[in-house]
Amino acid sequence: MEDKKANIIATLTILSLLLVIIAARVYLKLSKPFYLLAGVDISLILAVFCFLVIRSRYNRERKNLESRYISEGRELRIEYSFLRKVAGVPTKFKLEDLEEATDGFRVQIGKGGSGSVFKGVLKDGSQVAVKRIEGEEKGEREFRSEVAAIASVQHKNLVRLYGYSSANRYRFLVYEYIPNSSLDVWIFPGKRRLGVGGGCCLTWDQRYQVAIDVAKALSYLHNDCRSKILHLDVKPENILLDEDYRAVVTDFGLSKLVARDESRVVTEIRGTCGYLAPEWLLEHGISEKSDVYSYGLVLLEMIGGRRSITRVENKRTKKKKLEYFRRIVNQKMRERRVMEIVDQRLIEAKEVDDEGQVMKLVCVALWCIQEKAKNRPDMATVIEMLEGRVTVNEPPDSKLVVVDLLAAAGGGDDDVDDVTTGVRRVVEMPKLHIQRGRHFRFPSVCSSIISPSFFFLPSSSSQHCLSSIMSLSGAAAVGSSRNLRKAVEFGKTHVVKPKGKHQATIVWLHGLGDNGSSWSQILETLPLPNIKWICPTAPSQPISLFGGFPSTAWFDVVDLTENGPDDVEGLDVAAAHVANLLANEPADIKLGVGGFSMGAGTSLYSATCFALGKYGNGNPYPINLSAVIGLSGWLPCAKTLTGKLEEEQIKNRAASLPILVCHGKGDDVVPFKFGEKSSQALLSHGFKKTTFKAYGALGHYTIPQETEDVCAWLTSTLGLEEMLSLFLSSSSSSYLTLSRSVTLHLSRRTTLSSLTMSTNLSTHAYAGNPLKSKTPKSTDTFSPSSAFESLKALIPQIPNHPTPSPDFKVLPFSKGRPLVFSSGGGDASTTSPIWHLGWISLADCKGMLASRGVDMDEDSLVYLGPKVEEDLVCWAVDVSEEEEDGVVSGLESRKLCFVELRTLMVAADWVDQRAMDELAIAGHARALLEWHNVSRFCGSCGGTNVAKEAGRRKQCSNKACGKRVYPRVDPVVIMLVIDRENDRALLSRQSRYVPRMWSCLAGFIEPGESLEEAVRRETWEETGIEVEDVVYHSSQPWPVGPSSTPCQLMLGFFAFAKTLDINVDKEELEDAQWHSREDVKKALAFAEYRKAQRTAASKIEQICKGVEKSKSLTTDFNVESGELAPMFIPGPFAIAHHLISTWVSHSQGSKPLPLRNLCYSPRSEPLWLPSSDDSLGQLRSHSRPHSDPKSNLVMVLSDSLPARSRLFPVDSPVTTSPPATIWLIWIKLRKRLDPKQL
Repeated sequence: MEDKKANIIATLTILSLLLVIIAARVYLKLSKPFYLLAGVDISLILAVFCFLVIRSRYNRERKNLESRYISEGRELRIEYSFLRKVAGVPTKFKLEDLEEATDGFRVQIGKGGSGSVFKGVLKDGSQVAVKRIEGEEKGEREFRSEVAAIASVQHKNLVRLYGYSSANRYRFLVYEYIPNSSLDVWIFPGKRRLGVGGGCCLTWDQRYQVAIDVAKALSYLHNDCRSKILHLDVKPENILLDEDYRAVVTDFGLSKLVARDESRVVTEIRGTCGYLAPEWLLEHGISEKSDVYSYGLVLLEMIGGRRSITRVENKRTKKKKLEYFRRIVNQKMRERRVMEIVDQRLIEAKEVDDEGQVMKLVCVALWCIQEKAKNRPDMATVIEMLEGRVTVNEPPDSKLVVVDLLAAAGGGDDDVDDVTTGVRRVVEMPKLHIQRGRHFRFPSVCSSIISPSFFFLPSSSSQHCLSSIMSLSGAAAVGSSRNLRKAVEFGKTHVVKPKGKHQATIVWLHGLGDNGSSWSQILETLPLPNIKWICPTAPSQPISLFGGFPSTAWFDVVDLTENGPDDVEGLDVAAAHVANLLANEPADIKLGVGGFSMGAGTSLYSATCFALGKYGNGNPYPINLSAVIGLSGWLPCAKTLTGKLEEEQIKNRAASLPILVCHGKGDDVVPFKFGEKSSQALLSHGFKKTTFKAYGALGHYTIPQETEDVCAWLTSTLGLEEMLSLFLSSSSSSYLTLSRSVTLHLSRRTTLSSLTMSTNLSTHAYAGNPLKSKTPKSTDTFSPSSAFESLKALIPQIPNHPTPSPDFKVLPFSKGRPLVFSSGGGDASTTSPIWHLGWISLADCKGMLASRGVDMDEDSLVYLGPKVEEDLVCWAVDVSEEEEDGVVSGLESRKLCFVELRTLMVAADWVDQRAMDELAIAGHARALLEWHNVSRFCGSCGGTNVAKEAGRRKQCSNKACGKRVYPRVDPVVIMLVIDRENDRALLSRQSRYVPRMWSCLAGFIEPGESLEEAVRRETWEETGIEVEDVVYHSSQPWPVGPSSTPCQLMLGFFAFAKTLDINVDKEELEDAQWHSREDVKKALAFAEYRKAQRTAASKIEQICKGVEKSKSLTTDFNVESGELAPMFIPGPFAIAHHLISTWVSHSQGSKPLPLRNLCYSPRSEPLWLPSSDDSLGQLRSHSRPHSDPKSNLVMVLSDSLPARSRLFPVDSPVTTSPPATIWLIWIKLRKRLDPKQL
C-alpha cells in the first residue's frame, strides 16, 4: 500500500512539472527564463525518477529477506517443537506467549511456598502447567535450581520441563500438565482441589504403585544422572498423579546438584517442617539419605491416610496438642497390631486383605526414617524391597529425636500450620551454647513452636530430648547411654540478677524442703552485686548420691553409708543440668557452682568432672569453672578418683580450681566427718586450692558467720573486691542515654504529664549519681556536658518561650523516693493536707551537695523536659547518700522530705488533676533514674552494657554478643476474669496482700507472646481456668506495687471464662474464688478509700515535719480502713480497682466501658490509652519477641486521627533491665503529624 501511494505521488509530481514546462513555453517563448525554469523542472523529474528506481529495488530486496526469515523461523519453530516433544529440551518462551496460553494467568491450579501454578494451552495444543516463581532473590535461586536439576533429566516418573521465561521480576517454568492433582488430595480426608478430592481415595494397590513410582524417580535422580541430584523437598504435595494414577515427582526448587565423589554436603536449611531429616537439622550435612528419610515419612502417610504430625483436641482440657503418627506406628508395631495403622477408609472398603504386604510396607518406611543416616537403605534397595526382590527385615528401634523435640516444646499452639499442612518455609536456627568458645548450633524445627528458652533452661521433656540429640550428634551432653533415666525432671529455675556489673554467674543448689525460691531470696540479700545467681528446682525423680540413698531432691540424706554404691548416672544428670544452666553465659563471665547438703554433693562432683574434663559416662564436660562451694555436704565418688588425675593437663585443672568446703561439727544429718574427709580427699587428689572451714556448734543449717565467710571468699576468689568499689563509684559517672524517642524536636511540641517535651537538639537524656564523681568534663560534642550547654542555648528558641533564659528546676530522689513537701487543704471543705513535689533550683541542689563536700557535676542530671507555661526546664537527680532520716541537709527549713512513691499514690486525691499530674511525673522520673543507674543490660545476651557515646547505643558492647537488638519488653497484664453466665467475677488473694485483700490476676508477658495469649496463659497457669474472649480495658504507665520494678506498663483486660473449675497454683496465689456482683459492690461501698487517702496525706505531713520517717507502704499507714467489709479491694490508684468498679457499675451482659482516665494533662486531655474496639488487636499486632528492635511502643493521640488510640512502633534503642520495661512517651500531639514520621 505504501509503495502504491509513493508511485502515484511521484507520477503526479512528474506530470505537474511537465505541465509547468509547457505553460512556460507558451508564455515565456524561448527566452532565457524559460530555459532556466525548464532545466530545474527536468532536474526534478530526473530526481523523482531516480527515487522511484531506488525504492523499487529496496522493496524487492526487503521482501526477499522477509521471505527468507519467515522460512527460517518456521523451520526453527518446527525444530524447537520437535526438541521439546521428542528430545525434551526446554525452550525459552516469551512472556506474551505465556499470557496468551494461560489467558492472562486466570486459571490457578495450585499455590505453594515458592509461587503459584496456572493451567494453560500452547499454540500447538499442548496442555501445560505454568509455575510463576515469586520473590526476587529467593525466586532466582529456586528458578536456577529447578532448571539446572530437571532440564537434562528424562524419566517417566519425573515431571517434564517444556520451557522457561525470565522476562521480568517473575520467573516462569512451563511443565507438562498432570491432570489428577497431587497425592495429598487423594490420601488425606477432606482435601479438595479442582473438583478432585473429598470423597476420592486411592486404593491400596494404587498407593503401592505410587510408592514404587516415587522410589524409582528418586533412585534415578540419585544414581542414574550425570550429577547426583538431591530433591530435598519430598512430600505428598510434590507428587502428582497422571491420568492412570501413576506418580510424577515435581517441584525441584530446593534441589541440589552433588558431584559423584561427594558423600555429604552442608547447605542452608530449607524445606517443609516435619519432613526434614535429623542430620540436616543438626547441620551435619545432607546426602541422598535425606531424601530417603522424607520418602519414608510420605510412605507412612500413604499407609495411614493421615499427616505424620496432626493437631488433635484434648477432650478433657479442650486444648489442641500435636499427635505424631510415627510414634503411633512404633507402638502398633511393638503390639503386632499393624492393620490398625492402615487408612480406615481402605479397611471399610475391604481393599486390604494382605497383612504381610502391609507389614512389608511399614517396615520399609521405618527403615527409611531411621534417625542415623547410615542405617537407612538407598533408594535402589528400597525399590528391591518393594518389588519383593530382597527380604525386608524388621527395623531396629530408633530414637525419635525430632518427635521428642516437638513434644518437648509443647507443640500445641495454633500456629503450627506449616507442620500439619505441608507448607514450605525457611527454618529458623537459634544457637544452643554447649561449650564456652565453641557453639553447638541446633536449629528450631519450627520457629513458631520452639522458643530459644527451651534450649537455655531445660525442662522435663526437653532435658531428655537434649540428651537424645547430643547422643545422636556426638556432642557433650547428659549422657549417651540408651538406658539413661528418662524420668528425671527439672522444674522452674529462679534467677537473681546482678545489681551491679555482671562479673560472675553461680548456680546454687538449695537445701531441705525448698524448691529454690527461698534460697534465691537469701542470695538476693548477699552483698555481692556483681554475681548472677541461678537456683534450679530439684529433680523430681530419685538420684542416689553418696551412699546409695535414693533422694528426690538435691538434699535430704537420712542415713549415709560409705559402703553404698554411687549413682554415677544420676550424678551425671544433675551435673549436666547445672552445666546446661551455665552454658549460655557470656564468655567474659566467670562461672561457679555451689550448694547446701545434697546440692553440695552435686557441686563437688561437678568440680571433679571439670578437672577430669568429662562426666562419669565419658562424655566431655563443657564448662570452665572458676569457683565451687559446698556447705554441709560431701564429695561423691571420692573412692573412684584414685589414679584418674595423673595426666599433666588434668593435674593443672585440679590445682587451679578454688573450692570452699564448710561444715558444722554439730551436723546431725550429714555428719561432720563426711565434710572433713571430703576436703582431705580433694587435697590429696591435687585440688590444691581447697579451703575447709569448720564451725563449732553449727548444725545442718547456715549461720551469719558462714555466710560472711562465703561472701568474703567469693569476693577474693573471683576478683570482686576491687570491682565492687569500682561499681560503687562508676554509677556516679557512667554516661547513659535515652532513646531517640525522648530527643527533643523544635518543629513539634508534645506533652508528657504536665511537662512539655520538644526539640531537635543534638542532646539526649543522660544521668549518673553525682556522689564521688570526679569525672572531668569532656569537650566532645557527644558528651553529656556539651549536650547540657547545647540545651541551655537552644531551649530558649522554642516558640512562645517568654524569656531567653529559662529557670532550671531539679527533683531529687533518694532510694527511689521523690522529694516532697506538705501543705494545708486547698479549700474549706478539704481538711486533709496536700503534698507537692519538692522541686528545688539548680543552685539549691548544688548547695545541698556542697554542704556535704560533694561537687555537683551537671552530667549527673536526668533531663525530664521543659514546662513552657512556667518557663521551667525540669531535671531529676539521684542523691541517695545525701539524706539522713529522710530529711535533706541544707534545706531543713523548707520541711522537705523523701517519701515512698506508693505512699504518695495512696495519698493523692484521685479526682484532683494536679495531684495525678505530679504523681505521673514522679513515676516517670523515678523510672528514668532507675533505668540509668541500675538497668544496663542487653536484651539479647542479658550482659551488662557500656554506652560508647552519649545518646547512642548502636549494639551490645559485649563482644560475645554484639547484636543490634534492644531490651525485651515485659509489660504486666492485669485481668479480671468474668463468668458471664452466673454474673460473677474471679478475685484472688496473695500472701503479700494485707488480710482480706482480694484483687485481679496479674502476670508478665513472655517473649514472643501477644497480650491476648499472655492473658490466657496466666489465667490458666494461676487458676486452671480457660479464657474465651479477651477485651482490652485500660493501661497504667507508672509503678504501682511495693515489689514492682520501675518502667513497667500495666495493661488491664476483661477475660471471659470458658471453664469455671478453679485449680489454684499455690506458688502464685493463696486463694482464688468466684464473687457475685453484689458482694463486690458491697466491698467497694464499705472500703473507705477517701479515709485511706486522708490518712496517708496526714502521714506525709508528719513525715515532712520530721515527726516520722517514710519506710514502706505497710508501715506508713494502715491500708485496710474498711473494717466492716467482708473483703477488701485495691484503691482507686490501682488499675485493678477500676477493672472491678467498671464491671460492677454496668449491668450483666453489657459491653465494658473504659475506665475514667486517672492521669490528666494541664488541659484535661487524657494521657492514658483510651479503650476502643480495635485496641486489643492493635496491641496484639505490635507485641514482638524481645530481640525485635521495634518492640517499644509509643501510644499516640493525634488531632489528625479519629478519636481512638493508634499504636506505632518506634525504632529506637530504649535500654532497660530485663524484665523491666520503659514505656517512655504518652503524648498528645498539637500539630497534624504523619504517623510514618514516628
